[in-house]
Amino acid sequence: MKPTVSCILCRSVVTVNNISKHYGSKICQKGKKHSIQNEFCPHCDTSLPIKSKRANHIKWCHSNPLRPDHVNNVKIARTYITEESNLKRSSSISKLHKNGTYKHIDRTHMKGRKHTAETKQKISERALKSNHQRKCKMSHNYTDKKGRTFIFDSSWEDALADRLDELELKWERPGPILYQDRAGKNRKYYPDFYLPDHDLYLDPKNSYAEKQQNEKLMIISKIINLSILRSLEECVHFDLT
Repeated sequence: MKPTVSCILCRSVVTVNNISKHYGSKICQKGKKHSIQNEFCPHCDTSLPIKSKRANHIKWCHSNPLRPDHVNNVKIARTYITEESNLKRSSSISKLHKNGTYKHIDRTHMKGRKHTAETKQKISERALKSNHQRKCKMSHNYTDKKGRTFIFDSSWEDALADRLDELELKWERPGPILYQDRAGKNRKYYPDFYLPDHDLYLDPKNSYAEKQQNEKLMIISKIINLSILRSLEECVHFDLT
């Protein structure tokens, strides 16, 4: 038997699953106290003059003990389903799959859409023609002493830019460099800084990122004069000597 609760407005006995639907229903409106309290939330006393908004507010009210995510994002209205019940249900479904009950169901559409080889080639060609660099959650604007604004991805880049300005070294944000990976596929590498007077590329990169991009960096190092700065300290105290 499903658990029941008493409606705060009309005192009717309602099942836990239907309590949110019950608020504002015709049955609830017939309650003696409903005509007095129907403009206020029974949980927080918030004024709710617009009838269409009452049921939704009452269901999701922070003071409602039956709010679906009221405690640790757990749906309180379904706490009557025990862990034992979940295990039994899971076991039953597994047996049905093993017995071939669901073999007639076509699940190919559930595997997600895959691009054709032709589409992948078009996407790759379009990406190579673009100079757009993907932004990350740490991306932010940086303005140097000359008033130029760039998009940087880390505090290491900020520190290095400050240091280059301090040393009065001419620097710029270079465009992407084309290269081929070991499989012969065309790729793009985006250096962080370029010192044109010294033909030197600088790339602040932590040890994890360097390890993940090891193959790419080895190939790029043979194409350009590249220096990797492996800590914030190196960026702050960078020197050409």
